[in-house]
Parts: sequence; structure tokens; C-alpha cells
Amino acid sequence: QGTFGYELIEHRLDHFHETLLERIDKLETVLLGLMQIQITNTRMILDNQSIQTIKSCKEPSTSGLFLMQNSKHKVYCETDSLDGGWLVVQQRVDQKLNFNRSWTEYRNGFGTVGKGYDFWLGLEAIHQITKDGACELAVEMKNRTGFYEYARYSRFEVAREADKYRLTIGGYSGSAKDQFSFHNNATFSTIDRDNDGDSINCAEKYSSGWWIDECLERTFPFYMWHDTYSSKTVQSNLNYPGGGRWTDKLSHKNRLSYSRMMIRCG
Repeated sequence: QGTFGYELIEHRLDHFHETLLERIDKLETVLLGLMQIQITNTRMILDNQSIQTIKSCKEPSTSGLFLMQNSKHKVYCETDSLDGGWLVVQQRVDQKLNFNRSWTEYRNGFGTVGKGYDFWLGLEAIHQITKDGACELAVEMKNRTGFYEYARYSRFEVAREADKYRLTIGGYSGSAKDQFSFHNNATFSTIDRDNDGDSINCAEKYSSGWWIDECLERTFPFYMWHDTYSSKTVQSNLNYPGGGRWTDKLSHKNRLSYSRMMIRCG
């Protein structure tokens, strides 16, 4: 009986020891997770503290990352190209980032904001920046042969989410063919939010979010010239997979290797 009692105690001690070790392991995992969150938050705070706060991208004298005073958005300002003062809202430099995203992701933004990265600043941020009007847009593009062109628009505004981030654009100038004015008054569509006027989800068809009224003709490849098509059909899509599209000689049979959209207000 004494031996049995000893074995029972020993068994209970072993079980207690195993349970204690399991709980310690779980506690260590939780603590490591909390420490990682703290480290990440601290880095973000330090990064933001080291970034200059500005009211507009017209203020900086050099290109780089800045913090917008009103929205606290981290943005990249371009001071050299096209007379400077631009805030970059879309950029594709290496085509590695997936632009086939949900409505929420296009609303909030994705990618890493910076000179050498692919990113989308976010529809809500673009709306907040352009909602007071008096904003212009510049689009810079290169194809895979290195051929460069640009398009500028003196009027650019993105409406609120309740209006499906409807686009207002006009006043074209530049070296690239005007292909963005076709999208004036179009609403934004994504793979999970079909806001276009076509019978199918054009954003799903093109695997990317964009301002769309109608898809292109089903029987023609996307890279063909479209002068005879309806003014409502897709003429540009800088978020197209594998490189953006701009339907002129710049991307004829050739996806863009580089693109960026920049806005300047006031």
C-alpha cells in the first residue's frame, strides 16, 4: 500500500510538471508575441518622429518620405520631376506586388510607401487629399524598352466611399496619348465590389482594381488601339497584373515596366 501511494504521488508530480512546462511554453509564446508587437510599435513611433511633418508636398526641397499634418499619412513627395511638389499615390517599379486586391485593401492602401517600392496609397487617403478640389494629376510611365512618356491632368478628384470613389478627371496635356479622360465619372471596382456598368465584373476580368464603366470588347486583346471603341470602355489600367496598361504606343503589345500617379493640390 505504501509503494502504491508513493507511485500515485510520483505520477501526480510528473503530471503537474508536464502541465507546468506546457503552460510556461504557452506563456513564453504569448510574451514573445507581445514583445514583437511592442518592438514594431516602437519602431513605427521612432520612424514617424524622424520623419518631417508637412502640410503639402510643395514644402520639401528634396524628394523623400514625409508625414502629412492633417491625416498623419506617411507619403512620398517628388520634388524633381515635372516641376516638383507632387504626392505619389500609386507606384509600380518591379511588378512584384500583387494589385489584385479587395475593396478594403484598395480603400486603406497597400504596399510600402517609398521611392523604390510598389504601393497604392489608398482611395480614402486620395479622397481626403483631393476632396477640396484644385488638384492636378501627373502620370509617368515607361515600357519594357525604357521608352518614357507622361500625361498631366489639371483637374483630378476622387469622391467619397459612399459614391464608390467616383473619379473626376480632365484638362489633359503631355506626351502620352490621353487615355485617362475616358474614365471620367467612372466608379472604382475591385474583385469583390462590382461597381461598373458592364454585365460582368471588369475588375475581376482584369485582376485589378480601377475606375471602370465597361470592359473592352471580348474579341480584342487588351493591348490593341481603341480609338473606335465606346468612350466608356477601359482605356487605361495602371494596376493591371504584370505591369500597367496605357493603350497607345507606350504599351502596345507591351505592358508597362514602370508607372506612378502623382497629385498636386492648391
